[in-house]
Amino acid sequence: MVYATDTEHPDKGIDHGLLTLASGADLLLYDSTFFPEEYPNHTGWGHSTWLHGCELAKQANVGKLILYHHDPSHDDAALQNMEAKARKHFIHATAAREGVLTFD
Repeated sequence: MVYATDTEHPDKGIDHGLLTLASGADLLLYDSTFFPEEYPNHTGWGHSTWLHGCELAKQANVGKLILYHHDPSHDDAALQNMEAKARKHFIHATAAREGVLTFD
């Protein structure tokens, strides 16, 4: 399991240190505070997007991606939207929510 909090990728590409750390992990918990369209207004804040998380998960060949560290201004509908979009890029993506997490 890799717990990637308060992380930002370089302007182009993926953080290679994080890619190495996450490589082959069964579970990646990833800081997905912003939607990609929000991100340009928050560059340098130390947070990331669901899309960066999906790109990292694919390149690192992780088993499951949990998107967490949600922006408090995002309501449940926004998080459901985030999860649906993320699953189009990485089928094993899930937005964190209150409750017990189970996975195979």
